[in-house]
Amino acid sequence: MARRHKLLNTKILAGHTLGLVEVAFHTTRLNRANMEQLPFPDENFHEDIEEQFLRNNKFTLEHIHHCNGRAFVPKVPVHIISITIENSHGDFRQLLDPYLNPDEDDRYPWFPGKIGQKTLVNQKMLDEDCNHLTAYLNKVVTHPKFRTHPATRTFFNVSCLSFVDGLSTSRKEGSLLKQSHYYNRSRRTPFDQPLITKLGKHNYEERWLVIKDTYVVYMQPDTYEILFPILVDRKFEVTHSRHHIDNYYRIKIKNIQCKIVLKCRTSLECEEWMQNFKMLIEQPYGFIGRHANRFNSYAPIRENQRAHWFINGKSYMKAVARALLTAKEEVFITDWWLSPEILMIRPTEDETYRLDNLLATVAAKGVRVYVMVFKELKRVLPLSSLYTKKKLMSKNKNGFIKVLRHPDHHNKNRVIMWSHHEKMVVIDQKIAFVGGIDLCYGRWDDEYMRLVDLGNENITRLYLPSELNPTQQITRQMADRLHTLVMTRSDRMKTALHSLSQINEDTESLDLTSTNETQIYSKSWTTKLDQLTSASKTKPDIIFITESQDSDDSDSDESFDEQQSVASIMISDNDRRHRLFIGKDYANDYEKGFEKAVAPYEDNIDRKHVPRMPWHDEALVVFGQGARDVARHFIQRWNIHKCEKNLNDDSYSFLLPKSYSDIEDLTVDNWREFLDDEPFCVDTQCVRSTSLWSSGIKSTEKSIQNAYIQMIGAAKHYIYIENQFFITIVGDRLVKNELAKALFMRIKQAHESKEKFRIYVVIPLFPGFDSLNALHAVLFFIMRSITKGGNSLFCRLEKE
Repeated sequence: MARRHKLLNTKILAGHTLGLVEVAFHTTRLNRANMEQLPFPDENFHEDIEEQFLRNNKFTLEHIHHCNGRAFVPKVPVHIISITIENSHGDFRQLLDPYLNPDEDDRYPWFPGKIGQKTLVNQKMLDEDCNHLTAYLNKVVTHPKFRTHPATRTFFNVSCLSFVDGLSTSRKEGSLLKQSHYYNRSRRTPFDQPLITKLGKHNYEERWLVIKDTYVVYMQPDTYEILFPILVDRKFEVTHSRHHIDNYYRIKIKNIQCKIVLKCRTSLECEEWMQNFKMLIEQPYGFIGRHANRFNSYAPIRENQRAHWFINGKSYMKAVARALLTAKEEVFITDWWLSPEILMIRPTEDETYRLDNLLATVAAKGVRVYVMVFKELKRVLPLSSLYTKKKLMSKNKNGFIKVLRHPDHHNKNRVIMWSHHEKMVVIDQKIAFVGGIDLCYGRWDDEYMRLVDLGNENITRLYLPSELNPTQQITRQMADRLHTLVMTRSDRMKTALHSLSQINEDTESLDLTSTNETQIYSKSWTTKLDQLTSASKTKPDIIFITESQDSDDSDSDESFDEQQSVASIMISDNDRRHRLFIGKDYANDYEKGFEKAVAPYEDNIDRKHVPRMPWHDEALVVFGQGARDVARHFIQRWNIHKCEKNLNDDSYSFLLPKSYSDIEDLTVDNWREFLDDEPFCVDTQCVRSTSLWSSGIKSTEKSIQNAYIQMIGAAKHYIYIENQFFITIVGDRLVKNELAKALFMRIKQAHESKEKFRIYVVIPLFPGFDSLNALHAVLFFIMRSITKGGNSLFCRLEKE
């Protein structure tokens, strides 16, 4: 008869166990050589797999998130049963427990015993046993309880990453021992120093290792928690050795970000893993090879890719908004500045195409949205990244919108001279928008470059003086006020020009070739930076943001007035119908910097007296493998920033790159849903500027600069440069890019060969700052790059 275990009705989830059933044999005549019975799945189970978890007979990425951190039987109590088996009818065993007892209509298959235990074995018996085993295993893997059991996973060497649509087939999976590590307090990454016990031995923990097509990832053995993906890159390397003292085999894996150490139990196991690592290195899809990629980039050239470019923000934001609505699994966004209330499509009758509402709509469909924004020094830049995070998270009804701000400004690792300046939107890792347009205030524009936006007052009939009646004389008063305003702004411009001439005199007197004078210059620049900071301190802090001076290190220490975030001035229907630049989006950085981000519909400047400043920029969209490379860069950044800021927060998951070999998944056939014109077929390559602080890589990559230098050297007739700034100085301690040197060499070559060659540089008349101190600082470097100082481009050419 059967009896229940004392833990029968426990409400807790079982941990790592090798069986759901404990079999106790109580018989005087037991012949186990004939057959053995294993526990079989419940007869009356029914598994409903939601549509979001299954596609093309494979699990989706959402299935991974659903399983992450869960026990092997989620939300189901585990009943541990002890079964008594009685022997009867001679050499046959009868199972009296109803859990295992087969009925007449559907006999459960017996698990075949070992061949050595059987007597009178023939081919018919072997075929029958194989059929029984096949039927048993097929039913095991279709049952949710048994399929996710650790014993099943170990037997088949599979996991929740094995059969996922979009991810590659696993080259190999299995359980290994991984060396534990300390967590570096300054960067909080788990890859710095090995954890050593008091006895001087390394501490090892069991991990489930998975080898995919372009990365290696390891997980917790008893759950599906992904711990860290190690991407294949130009520094990827796998070595093995034998530890003679403990007599085990060690495998070391390292790439440009980290390294891990694994321990194999036998030499055969080590050899099998090394063979699969070798195959991974031999087929890396261009991320590693005998020769470095062009421009020494992390990504190779991708041939025959579809791409399309955009001029100005109108067409770009319209395409991004429409493409977001086509997302099925993931959306990656990174910006220097992101304004949640920015209207992506204009004019509009409602707020459907407002960015935060778009992301909320996408997340409500089950799409996971990951956003990274630059975490500014608030006293220098009014980007309000905390407000951006809080606003987006308030739209996070199902927990699918995640936001990271980086970097934290610790005292030891303070980042002042650099920022995250990339602008990307990646959809399902196969559509990537890249360029120079942030999704923020002041960037939406078109070819008309409007200076005024008064809604339905944009078109106004003008009258002759004789046609004016006394009640309309107020227009003359408005004209007088406008004249006064113009005079005031003219005075400010004269002040700036006068200061600029003073800068010119200062730069002409500078000769930065000697060490002493370089030190004097460095101190002078430090003084200017201090003046800039002190000047910004005299201004009132941004209202509704309360934060102490040293609370930049974490988001939890910061807060804002949520009542004010509702917006003190709501957008009117008239403005929505007739105005293109609503509230803060009507901007002029020369007149006034952005303030009060929590009041998006409140004008920052008086639009009746101050013209807006147009914004001209470019961007592009790329599909297929090129988009995969952009997504890979985002994933590399996200994973290392998660280690630094949210290591123990399971709601912030690690991201995994999708496969490069799935042609069907890489194809984008729905481009007509968000593009007005057919994309072009081009060869693409992703280049970047990144280093230790920005993406955790140990060696700085400057493939963007390398591409610039190559293009300058290859130019035949002219070079056209259009940029917000132009700062490149030879031999400078702070400015170390080599573009000035490349331009100098190309002009020198054209002069010596007497060829007609031109360089056109187009930059704004003044940098876009409302602070004269900031304006002077930028102009100081621009003038020293072009005409002023001994190391400027013009002066060096004069010497030649």
